[in-house]
Amino acid sequence: MIDEQAIAERCAELMWSDDAASQALGMRLLEVRPGRAGFEMTVRADMVNGHAVTHGGFT
Repeated sequence: MIDEQAIAERCAELMWSDDAASQALGMRLLEVRPGRAGFEMTVRADMVNGHAVTHGGFT
């Protein structure tokens, strides 16, 4: 029997450990499920575009 949740968690752990860009942006992994991951990130002033919203490249 395949434990899909365990596989998802292990994949996230392995990917996150080498993801310096996401970590530098201050992203926090909130949830991991098969086929889904939830993150949180505080938007800093240097992430805002000329319309005063988060630049799409960050999201």
